[in-house]
Amino acid sequence: MRHNPIWFKLNPRWVWLLLEGGRAFSTTIAFTIMLVYHVQNVGLDPLQLILVGTSLEVSVLLFEVPTGIVADAYSRRLSIIIGLFIIGVGFIIEGLIPVFLFVALGEFIWGMGYTFTSGATQAWLTDEIGEENAGAAFLSGAQASQIASVAGIIVSVVVASWNIQAAILLGGLLHIVLGVVMLCVMPEDGYRPTPIERRETFGHMVLTFKNGVRAIRSRPLAITLILITFCFAAQSESYDRLWTAHLLQNFTLPWVGEVSEVVWFGALNLIALLIGVIVTHLVRKRLNTENPVAVARTLAVVTVVLVGLFIVLAQTSWVTLAIIAVMLIGPLRSLIEPLHISLLNRGLDSSVRATVISMNGQTDAIGQISGGPVMGAVGNVLGIRAAIMGGVLMLIPGVALGVRAIRLARGLPVGETSQEN
Repeated sequence: MRHNPIWFKLNPRWVWLLLEGGRAFSTTIAFTIMLVYHVQNVGLDPLQLILVGTSLEVSVLLFEVPTGIVADAYSRRLSIIIGLFIIGVGFIIEGLIPVFLFVALGEFIWGMGYTFTSGATQAWLTDEIGEENAGAAFLSGAQASQIASVAGIIVSVVVASWNIQAAILLGGLLHIVLGVVMLCVMPEDGYRPTPIERRETFGHMVLTFKNGVRAIRSRPLAITLILITFCFAAQSESYDRLWTAHLLQNFTLPWVGEVSEVVWFGALNLIALLIGVIVTHLVRKRLNTENPVAVARTLAVVTVVLVGLFIVLAQTSWVTLAIIAVMLIGPLRSLIEPLHISLLNRGLDSSVRATVISMNGQTDAIGQISGGPVMGAVGNVLGIRAAIMGGVLMLIPGVALGVRAIRLARGLPVGETSQEN
């Protein structure tokens, strides 16, 4: 496959917004009703719900670093396009047959496709527009994702009200269409892979991996950020896979019966996304992304607030308070990745950027695999509230690590991207 688009080169900033918006639109169509599908159509219990997520994370663990090396050694663009096609196939398999094993298989394939895009997308953008512009662009991409997700929710509710499986299948098909669009317009001018005549495939991959490890070990802030990733990951499955079942099983939801669960959860996701658009806009306008201390401080504050919201969700018996917590958790969590990647990116050499970001993604997978099944078992034995609360305990160390990140960020220059000493 050529590294140049087969139609014309679109400006990288517009490609980034199209890519992030397109992925968010396609994914949201499927994800808005995915957990309702898992609970009501497939009939999964708390442990099975989390094991489905574990299937995805095992895939990420197996493929994250190898695909990151592919992006560094060959082409970020090629890696992204392959990933979009594979994600589409995963969604189609998951939505086609409402059986636990097929759902788990679809998630595994989805995870494999994700690893081709994880790291490669951020590394591609940074190479195309420069490190100094990447932080603001990451937040712009997050905002585009939120806006596209609003449209995705509306489409999801309309389609799922007719057939819930059709919404998942549509999300998969649109990922494949987006891959074709990227094939046509996505440039790759900022990065030069190793020429074929000088490339020793396995040796080059091993060297890239070793250089990635060296880059992390030499940067205390990078180590701290990866540990923060682990804390968030260990906690995330207890929320991501169980919040829908928590609301359905532990509360009497207002207006359910007058409208379907598909419409109810669609409306909840829509409100949360609209809040997220506002929050991201405010952060983007007020936060100086070139100041690493400001970015680290914001990351730490968001972590503290999230811990409080998760505790409220796990402990409250008041449905209104639980709904408010859910509507705030999503928007705040959407800030974590752009802030986190903005700090992690600083000072990374282009030749290992995708690999380091992929290692961070692999840490996320290890964390989810470590915490998820345990909390799923807790959910089966002690209930979903206990599982969500157990996840909170895994996130609390991330607060202390966030404070450490602020201190380490003080050693970085403002507005520059020099590597740490």
